[in-house]
Amino acid sequence: MLPIFTNNKLVDAAKNAIEIWLIDTRTNHRITETNTNQGSSTMKLEVLVLDGDFRCEDDMVWTNDQFNAAIVKAREGRRPLLVGSTLNVAMNNQGVAVIEDVAFTDNSSWIRSRRFRIGVRVMATSYYGPRIQEALSESFTVKDHRGELYKKHYPPTLTDNIWRLKNIGKDGPIDKRLESEGIKNVQDFLKLHTIDPDKLQNLVGMSDRQWRTTLNHAKTCSMGGKCYVFKSEGCDVIFSPIGEILAARIGDQTCSLQQLHQEHKVPHP
Repeated sequence: MLPIFTNNKLVDAAKNAIEIWLIDTRTNHRITETNTNQGSSTMKLEVLVLDGDFRCEDDMVWTNDQFNAAIVKAREGRRPLLVGSTLNVAMNNQGVAVIEDVAFTDNSSWIRSRRFRIGVRVMATSYYGPRIQEALSESFTVKDHRGELYKKHYPPTLTDNIWRLKNIGKDGPIDKRLESEGIKNVQDFLKLHTIDPDKLQNLVGMSDRQWRTTLNHAKTCSMGGKCYVFKSEGCDVIFSPIGEILAARIGDQTCSLQQLHQEHKVPHP
């Protein structure tokens, strides 16, 4: 999982509010109708922080005591570790609760595992039936919000500064070398890779493994819908924003690069 930053609302992988479902462990199906409190649907949930080392494989069943022992409290003199308006949230009668306003106030670097989990349990005063096992997230790192100013983008955009790519630090030696060659953003980076990939790799000066990681990250960038046309007599060539040939118009015919016949290609000197 990517790191989470303090003061940012917790969201799911699609950046939507987190939903908690009530699941029947015998069938692994969602319970869509609940009567949880003598005919009413007022079961309430509590959102907590757990140590990232708490083991919770899919088939593992833990006790209340084991769960409680893994709860992480705020450091002495600090604000509550979690804040927000949905730390206690009601589950509706379709067996769903929505956590849409919860954020961390502190990073996870001070506990041994250096990782947290989110745990959700039923508040005992709102439910009197058989035990409902707690919900747990995967473990993740929480970083201070100020670190977000320097975080990498997934995916990057064409206009992102070059240090938004993996393995390139802001104002670091690679960033400065590239900037001295006029490569200031991801579009510049990918253009040079199209034109002269060896020159770019030499400028970056990374190991082959790091280079592949950085280049693959850059290539996840969306090209958008813009393209460029070079016009000449009898032939127009269409380029992507990073200088790749997309197609050519030869007379009245438009061909993709793959469709071009060998005789239509300009031979290399």
